[in-house]
Amino acid sequence: MPAETVYVEKVIEARLDTKGTGRTAKRFWGLTVSRVIVRFWEPAENFDGNKYAITQFWKNADLGPRIQTQLSKFNIGEVIKLKPTKPRSKPGPGRSSEGVILGTQVFALWPEDQHYYPAVIQRRSGTNYVVRFDEDGSEITLPLKHMRACSDLRRGDAIILKADEIEVSEVRDDGSIVVEKTADYTSIKISAYEIEHEWSRRQLRPSRIICALKNSRREG
Repeated sequence: MPAETVYVEKVIEARLDTKGTGRTAKRFWGLTVSRVIVRFWEPAENFDGNKYAITQFWKNADLGPRIQTQLSKFNIGEVIKLKPTKPRSKPGPGRSSEGVILGTQVFALWPEDQHYYPAVIQRRSGTNYVVRFDEDGSEITLPLKHMRACSDLRRGDAIILKADEIEVSEVRDDGSIVVEKTADYTSIKISAYEIEHEWSRRQLRPSRIICALKNSRREG
């Protein structure tokens, strides 16, 4: 285990192993995770980070007719991978034909890669909400805890920006440079770790929500 704490953002694959058990009983042991470009095997219990990523892995793992708890049906050393997913593509609904946002703009969790993307709340579904992602118009249902209002983005927040060319606005004496780019929400994604740790007190309340459907009725 590395000296630094590793937070799970996305589980890429899992492996069945008996390492450290001292028994022949099989158990799921290894997890390969993606953190920047680092991938390695470690027991799930070694990670202090996002357990939701591990849960999502098993929901989307390619197990064939088997289920996760049927250990007798797996082979030691077998590598389990995610089912192939359709790549997320281009631009997105969530607006009227004139381009006006109809519902509350949020950063919503895309479970496949454990990042939050811009989306618009469409409607309520029980205690959850249906959101439509700006990037490709796909819709999923999420609890409020996996959304944050775009308007709650603050100075100093860590984001991942889709950038093409950025102009240098200042070169400093110490050799550092300053760059500036004006971007809208659709150019941003945020890691699940950042949301869960730095946005923990910015949870979205139902009273702030306007659904794009149901005549844009305010919830709550």
